[in-house]
Amino acid sequence: MIRFVVDEASLDLDALDAQSVGDALRRLSQVLLALRRFKSEATGIISGWGGVPCWRGGDLASVLSVDQPLDRDDRLLLLGLLNKCVHIDDDAESLNPEVSVDGSPYAESYGIALSREAVCGTVPECRAVISLAHLDRCGLHTVTRDDKVAEVVFVVDAADERWLWRAAYELEDISEASFFQVARRAFPNLTFFPTLSFTKFEGSYRSVRAEVVRHLGALNDDWTPVYSEMNGNAEQISTRIGIDVSRESSRTRASERVMRLRDVELNGQGYRCEWHSKLEPHRNRIHFHPGDESLGGPLIGIFCDHLDT
Repeated sequence: MIRFVVDEASLDLDALDAQSVGDALRRLSQVLLALRRFKSEATGIISGWGGVPCWRGGDLASVLSVDQPLDRDDRLLLLGLLNKCVHIDDDAESLNPEVSVDGSPYAESYGIALSREAVCGTVPECRAVISLAHLDRCGLHTVTRDDKVAEVVFVVDAADERWLWRAAYELEDISEASFFQVARRAFPNLTFFPTLSFTKFEGSYRSVRAEVVRHLGALNDDWTPVYSEMNGNAEQISTRIGIDVSRESSRTRASERVMRLRDVELNGQGYRCEWHSKLEPHRNRIHFHPGDESLGGPLIGIFCDHLDT
């Protein structure tokens, strides 16, 4: 399956200086290289990518044939990676490539048009656009084509792919059985306790899924630096990361019996999940350990309606 498509229009780097062009193309190589580790997925690009305008009047093939702005090793790496991309011509042939991103002037991009088509298909699929960094497009952006609007994921760095998988939960209706398999890529900074189950929440899987994804996304992206900066102040952390989080009260922490309900064991190591986020004010909690050197980011330990206090 083609999960990522290069926005060929973003290869137009004519407004940049040599250093910036080199940085942008090396960054593209890093993204393509990182995505190749997933054998079940492919990256697409139009077959005529070598003729796409790139820099100082030269097309991409010309830029990748001279010593500046990339040295020989970087040029050969990017050429090899682009040659290994799947051509999207057959899928994109009937598409109108005129697209607008976030209300920008219309421009031609078969890559963006094809990603938008996947999102809006009879059976919707998430397909992310690989865009060069100078356009400052990352995460979900509004794409308009033929006067119709859709949200499309844009990727600048390899880590940005998390936005695709988070969007896929709702768009592709990812099943409960597949939730944590997808979570490894949607929330790469989190560790998940193996026995987590949505059945512990009040309400159906689909009724809580979107909010769980939002909370896990905030914990993955923002928790660790904000927790350190705010010295564990729950109110300030909640404001900064956009979800309601708190540590158990001193009264609850005073009861060892009650606190043991927050304990999980992973790889022979015990962790007390005394922090939790609140999906709703009075029910449904995600209990987690804030993380340490062995874990890196937070350990998501318990899904529940409400633990004893």
